Amino acid sequence: MTQRALDMLVEHANQRVTFGQKLADRQAIQWWVADAATKLHCLPPDGDGRRVKQDEGRDVRMEASMIKVFATEMATR
Repeated sequence: MTQRALDMLVEHANQRVTFGQKLADRQAIQWWVADAATKLHCLPPDGDGRRVKQDEGRDVRMEASMIKVFATEMATR
């Protein structure tokens, strides 16, 4: 969901023109896109270490909860 939102942001920024300039050419928009892309890149695809711990039968509730919070907050941004 977050990747789709980022894709939509980039597409809109490249199409929308305000005051004779594309949104994508505005530095503030570039910062927003870069920030969102960085946060998305930092999301662990499957919780990285959590998966190993879970395979070993160890408790991963805390890590899973943190990933859920971070991922859902990122998606709503």
